[in-house]
Amino acid sequence: MMSTWFSMVYAQEDRALWLQYLVNAFCDGLRLLKVSKVNVSSLDSYEMEIEKSLANEIIEPLCRDIETDLRLHVHSAHLKGSVNVNPTKTGLRDLSWYLQLKPLRISSKYIYIKSRVENYLNAAFYNHAAMAPHDWKTYSEMRHLAEQKYGLELDDIHLPGQKLEQGVDLLEIMHNIHIFVASHTYNINTQVFIEKVSNAPNRKNLITVGVKHVANSIRTHGIGIISTTVNFAYHFLAQKFVGFSQFLLDDHIQSCLVKEYRFWKGNKGNPNGYPYERAETVKKDIRKVALGDGGLTSLEHFRHLISEMGNALGLVRMVRSGGLNYSSSTCGFVYDMKSRVSFEDASRELNLQEAVIEAGKILDKSLDNQYMSLEKTNYFKILTNVFSQELQSNENAHLREFFLLVPALTINAAEAMLEGKDKILKRSRDAVNAIFTDDGFVLGVAYILKVLGQETQFDSLHWFTSATQHFKKKIFHLEGDTEAGQTRGGLSGLNLWNQKNLTVSNEETQNLKTDVRQLQKYLAELELIQFGFVCARTFLY
Repeated sequence: MMSTWFSMVYAQEDRALWLQYLVNAFCDGLRLLKVSKVNVSSLDSYEMEIEKSLANEIIEPLCRDIETDLRLHVHSAHLKGSVNVNPTKTGLRDLSWYLQLKPLRISSKYIYIKSRVENYLNAAFYNHAAMAPHDWKTYSEMRHLAEQKYGLELDDIHLPGQKLEQGVDLLEIMHNIHIFVASHTYNINTQVFIEKVSNAPNRKNLITVGVKHVANSIRTHGIGIISTTVNFAYHFLAQKFVGFSQFLLDDHIQSCLVKEYRFWKGNKGNPNGYPYERAETVKKDIRKVALGDGGLTSLEHFRHLISEMGNALGLVRMVRSGGLNYSSSTCGFVYDMKSRVSFEDASRELNLQEAVIEAGKILDKSLDNQYMSLEKTNYFKILTNVFSQELQSNENAHLREFFLLVPALTINAAEAMLEGKDKILKRSRDAVNAIFTDDGFVLGVAYILKVLGQETQFDSLHWFTSATQHFKKKIFHLEGDTEAGQTRGGLSGLNLWNQKNLTVSNEETQNLKTDVRQLQKYLAELELIQFGFVCARTFLY
């Protein structure tokens, strides 16, 4: 009888107000049983039957219908055509009437229908999101819709911060840093390391390492791994500076740099900057040095060395960003660290137990360590100062002309990048050398200039301005020749006897257009190197 009456009330939502009267009517039987002095177990059994009927016929169907309604509304917005919600055909039920009821009293307890529905939806949304983390956004939208449509106050879906694929472990990278920086390229804007195609000849995918992967590793191994990574980077840079010094000690390299140094001294105030032609000459002179492994010139080997140093610095920067990412996720509900409130002092003021005060002391110490390691430690400054004094001493005087080698290195880097980008769409054997980013080079150059104290001297070259003007002039002259060639071709087309000259003119015009496009690509690549260089110098200050 109870189930029949409750199901009748739920079938028509306008009878929702009857519910309390029905419950009171069935509870009258409890009073009669008490007057009859029935044992307690019988009273509890009767009360449980009322509650069970109410749950089976009212609360559970209400929970399912509200969840179905929310799911259909969200899916109809995202899966248009697959799910259609048409109230004129399916009818419209206002289930909010049951949620507006006051708590129902059953003898010794109260049943609050709204609270029961909220608990059901909280559990359902969390369980579904935990089983399918990629659908968390859908359940978040359902939660917001439930709040707006039914006035339900649901909890946020607090799933633990994690990834289905942890990626490369920072500990593994740290122990093999020399292999990692040589087999990956760094993107300074997105802070991502991308595996070189040559390192994965038999695979169809490339491994990428980003800030999220580093944050996962810090969550696994603890925040102390940041200092350890910086220490490994320091030892790696120390080894690379040895090779860097040996390259500049070469007699042929020294003779080229001394000649350029004399030119720079004599033209120090020249507003036109360091001529592009001289940088091209230096590049060709150094190319005469014996080839190294893999058929690379000594200048290319030197550029790769600088890129590897820059990649190591990029790893340090990414580790710090990963630490900040980890800190923000773990301390999202902690007070502002800058306010420096002490949990230990607050516990003493509230006269809490000694165990709570000790816990507050441990928490203060942990937060202080995290604040010191992430906010106040400038790892770039440490790695700069540790080498500056030694490398700027008289014992390393052969390093003082390095800034004059940067223009030639820049030209070589631009040529290599253009060649690497052209190979991306090719499927030949040369495609293994395809790359599209190598910001480790600009970061390495900026760092070395900072360590050697040659930033002001390099700025006096006005190198990027000079190179940009050089290419713009060449493009302007070639575009003028192209227009003239098109005009000559049109006039000679009027003479049948000059058909041969017309053909030659058209071929020359096409060649000129090809040269213009190639110069424009070269100019764009130089500008990208300049922008990356400016960004890198900003990080180092």
